Amino acid sequence: MREAIKQIKGVLQGFFLAGLLITSIHQFIIGQPSLNLIQSESFTHAISNDIAEQRDIVVNEILYRRESAGSPEFVELFNRSYKTINLQNWELVIGSGSVEVAEPIELKSNDYIVFTDHEGFAGLSDKIYYLPGFPVLTDNGSSVAVYNHEEILIDSLFYKSDWGEVAPGVSLERRDPGGLSIDPANWSVSLDMSGSTPGLQNSRYEVDFLPPEILFASLKGEEIVVYFDEFIMFDNSEGQGAVGSPKFKANGRELAVLEFNPNIANRVVLDTGSLSAGEEITLEIDGLSDFKGNMTSSSQPVAQPVQAGDLVLNEIMYHPLPGDDNFSGQSEYLEIFNRKNYAVSLEGIFLHDAPDDIGEYNRMDPVSAEMKWIPAREFALLYPENENLAPSESRTGRAFGISEELNRFGLRFERAGLGLVNSGRNVVLSDSTGNVIDQVGYSPDWHNPNLMTTQGVALERIDVNGESNDPGNWSSNRTVLGGTPLGTNSIEQVELQSDSEMEITLQPNPFSPDGDGLDDQLEIVYRFADPNYLLKVRIYDRYGRLVRKLADGYPAGLHGSLFWDGKMDDGSRSRIGIYIIYVQAYNASNGSRKEFKETAVLARQF
Repeated sequence: MREAIKQIKGVLQGFFLAGLLITSIHQFIIGQPSLNLIQSESFTHAISNDIAEQRDIVVNEILYRRESAGSPEFVELFNRSYKTINLQNWELVIGSGSVEVAEPIELKSNDYIVFTDHEGFAGLSDKIYYLPGFPVLTDNGSSVAVYNHEEILIDSLFYKSDWGEVAPGVSLERRDPGGLSIDPANWSVSLDMSGSTPGLQNSRYEVDFLPPEILFASLKGEEIVVYFDEFIMFDNSEGQGAVGSPKFKANGRELAVLEFNPNIANRVVLDTGSLSAGEEITLEIDGLSDFKGNMTSSSQPVAQPVQAGDLVLNEIMYHPLPGDDNFSGQSEYLEIFNRKNYAVSLEGIFLHDAPDDIGEYNRMDPVSAEMKWIPAREFALLYPENENLAPSESRTGRAFGISEELNRFGLRFERAGLGLVNSGRNVVLSDSTGNVIDQVGYSPDWHNPNLMTTQGVALERIDVNGESNDPGNWSSNRTVLGGTPLGTNSIEQVELQSDSEMEITLQPNPFSPDGDGLDDQLEIVYRFADPNYLLKVRIYDRYGRLVRKLADGYPAGLHGSLFWDGKMDDGSRSRIGIYIIYVQAYNASNGSRKEFKETAVLARQF
């Protein structure tokens, strides 16, 4: 009989995994009384004789990657009930192997027990037990199941190597004992200095009070595939609207659920209905809940497949500043911009250079573009780092102050640089099929010729709708930092069509620099048809006497402002009266000179 039961354990385990998400609605498949699995850490369910039920005891920590040959592996269990449970004749099943607990071991409420394959390790604590015949925990993943003395499945999971970047001797820790065992989001790599916490509270322990969030929603043919940051509750037995079932809508239209797998419960496939590509699609979800009962409503743009011209290379840092004792340095980077009014998927995109005579090229792929997308009229960053650093932690992020909120819009390339040589080269952005999305053959000649050096200064696109390889559509970033990664370009503007549209305006006029916070400064606003002008600004009184040298060789870009606080060069206050604002603009790239004279009135409040 025992052998027969063993043969069907795999089947029972599969049933348990598949049915676990709906056990708060239906009774357990093994005939146990219905339990409320949406509960907090203070789980109380008094049962006489301390008989264990499903999830009273859970797998809490797994060390499957040995620190070195001969070092221990282990599985830790945690008693999340108020019972004291005898583990004698319990069975731990790992992959195709199993081991039985032969001796009586009492596991008290809110306490831990560790089973290991290493006798020396077991001697370190009275909570660690050596089990002869302990099955091997494989590095690439394995099932782990716990059965009580009556062959009832108490807890199970299938860990995978992609649940965390586990170094040798470092364990996987459960975050919330009351959360789902099979949810990868409920597991993380140990942060403890020793690499694990056997018999102790996990370093990653954190009760889950947060509702699920949408990570990615993408349009694929006539389906919308949605991924969440954790497993969601979903009961499709009675259709949408059933208990535990969220409602899905797009642009106000209800969507039918085509696919949901309880073992991959962070993914849902929806029918698009009458929606089609090329229009903005916003997914809305009501009644979205996780296994713990944390509920919310959520919405997110649906990313659509990328087409040629949807994305453009928008900023190029090819000659970064090196680091020193006081500065971490810059790195090469590329910024891309989504010209569409809907979100675009970045899955599958890669970089390469110009093809040779037989069509071959050097290809660079990001570490992962999975579930990456770019919002409508927004930016994404392509950056190199050998280490696993988010955009905000990268050299580019530290140099330019990229916030953590923008990390999801970065694609890392596992290398020191992107091969952006100072002499210029072709950079091609392609999709997963090799179709070209955009390409730029940048040149150092595209920089503002008035700059003494262009090291640490990015090339920026002027007009996102202009030609990618038009030298007149690119110039130098004019900020102090030298670049604007994941932000609006410092020279971005639809270029003026003629010099007749160039202008200088003053505001407010009159102005009153009396320190009352109202109209205290004169703003000199300018617009030019070319970004390469340098400005010389002088202010004269009504008698032609020089009052203030406001700017000399100031890089203007296409538009911007300068401010006069009403003071003279020596810092003294100017008198009430009329002043001449004289602006000279010189363009060294073509020798063009422009002059503007405007009148401003300096007044005082009475």
